Amino acid sequence: HPHLTPFQTRRDVCRWAPAVSRRSSTLTFSHCGPGPMCPTVPRAKFGLHVKGDTWASNRVFDYLLMGVVPLFTDERLYGPLPSYVPWRKLSLVVNVTDEDAFAQSLVSAVGRHAELKEQVRAYGRLVDWETPNPFEQYMDLFWRCASQ
Repeated sequence: HPHLTPFQTRRDVCRWAPAVSRRSSTLTFSHCGPGPMCPTVPRAKFGLHVKGDTWASNRVFDYLLMGVVPLFTDERLYGPLPSYVPWRKLSLVVNVTDEDAFAQSLVSAVGRHAELKEQVRAYGRLVDWETPNPFEQYMDLFWRCASQ
């Protein structure tokens, strides 16, 4: 449903990406478009988390598991995520009001990459479903809720 209103930010980002890349040699983008996750994600420094038809997506978990710093395009995208991960310590919200704001946000993010990457390394394991970490975190949350 790429023509629907909820996908406008995604369309904007995909339209702006090539122009932003031409402005700054430090910013490059893989192909933007429909389909499964881009095969270049494991080599990426940042991964854009843009709302689709819902606020939730597994994409942000995939980013963490691959060591990629998530860039959210809206504060509300944090809402459905598990509270035991310190999302705001390991990600940023980029400004998508227009192409210039988007470009400036990305340049700023590049300057913070090392700091954010350390946080991704420290907390990414919390979403690794092949380990006991997520279950233990959920059980801790459950215990706290049940104890109130």
